[in-house]
Amino acid sequence: MFLGSCKRDGGSYYNYEPKVEVFNGNVIEFLDKQTGYDSMLLVLRKYPDIVQYLNSGDSITLFAIPNQSFRLAVENFNIARAAIDSPRLYLSPSTYNLSRPDSGMFSREMLRILISRYIIPGYYDFSTVAQSFTGIPAKSYGYDYEMNMRAIQQSSTGSTKDGPKVIEFSDMNYSFFRQYWKPTNTISVNTTRAGNVIVHLLSSSHEFGYSSFISYMSDPRILREQWAPFEWSSQLPGVTRGEGGTVYHTLDNNLNTYWNSAVQPTPPFYFTMDMKKQYTVSGVGIQNFAEWSLPNTKPIEFYVEFAAANVNLSDSASWIRSDTFRLRNVNVNTLTDKYRFQLKEKVNARYFRFVPTNVWGGLAGVRQTSLAEIWMYF
Repeated sequence: MFLGSCKRDGGSYYNYEPKVEVFNGNVIEFLDKQTGYDSMLLVLRKYPDIVQYLNSGDSITLFAIPNQSFRLAVENFNIARAAIDSPRLYLSPSTYNLSRPDSGMFSREMLRILISRYIIPGYYDFSTVAQSFTGIPAKSYGYDYEMNMRAIQQSSTGSTKDGPKVIEFSDMNYSFFRQYWKPTNTISVNTTRAGNVIVHLLSSSHEFGYSSFISYMSDPRILREQWAPFEWSSQLPGVTRGEGGTVYHTLDNNLNTYWNSAVQPTPPFYFTMDMKKQYTVSGVGIQNFAEWSLPNTKPIEFYVEFAAANVNLSDSASWIRSDTFRLRNVNVNTLTDKYRFQLKEKVNARYFRFVPTNVWGGLAGVRQTSLAEIWMYF
């Protein structure tokens, strides 16, 4: 394994040619023989299909995460947990607090989402990455999440000048604008090739998951950034609070914007969402819009229908209906709280349809409904 170094002469750095060491074995065996990558191996081995992919012979680029990066993420998460009197969570706990239902390990599904972002299909060594001044966007394994790889040179103060070369590996954070990206660096341009996998070693100052670890593990939900509504009973596009909005407003993390249906004489009111991938769904969450003085259209009772990928959506037999969920002990002050409901049985679905059956003001009289946010849970 090579660690980066750059020759110096008179205070300036010479250009440094990247080296590639060839390891006689697969990438899991390579990481196993290194010091300080036990946590990454622990997480990878939770997912046999990911290990199989890494050893498949496909061309892959792996950004190896040191133990310290996991330690930073776990410690910061558990500091936040302690502040709300919740027990610690672990990557692999030796002791559970059986008196607390929220004690144990981190969400398996959210760990998978995050670890996959460090696995990039294709072969990207420093020379390949350096061909683009702005960096090379690439989609992660399994989830097509966009990351960016950019060749940079640092000075001794960390600015991009004339110092050692590294690869800046960025979480693009669903944005084309670099100011919203979350970057980290490799420790050098030197790499190891294990089988068909090129391995870059990340700096120990990197926090696993970038800045998403705490939010993802605190609320292990299906990510909504790629969801797309494609059918609805009605909607009232608007630009100001209280005027109304589209189904897209149920995905914007803003309680002042919301789906607002038109007034219609009879039910059903509904909207249908494409989650773009099939997931195993165990629960649903909703939240009404923030304006407490306009309560009448806010749902207090609803059900959800689910459909799998590759089915005929126009066939009613393709849809699985949940129980009817009701907001319990709700009043005008708690009507805007976030509510989460568990399905009786998990369901495999790509599509869902939200159907409110009653609102605060009474659906038969109000003949209109709304919703600020909706979530699905693993």
